[in-house]
Amino acid sequence: HQAGDALLVAVARRISAQLKGASFAARLGGDEFVVVHIGGDDIARDASILAAALVDQLSQPVMWNDREVVAGASIG
Repeated sequence: HQAGDALLVAVARRISAQLKGASFAARLGGDEFVVVHIGGDDIARDASILAAALVDQLSQPVMWNDREVVAGASIG
């Protein structure tokens, strides 16, 4: 449970680091998060760029107790 909790904290921080302005994220439960993107001139393009950045960030390893933990992400 400790590794899972640490991974969820790292995921939340990585998601938050990608958000700008009034955009926000929330954990729905388990390992599911929702991101609400607010603003931008071209919302579809901005959302696509944000989604790619999130997938990239969330695929990076997380260190826990001197071990590398790797998680994947999907956006839909």
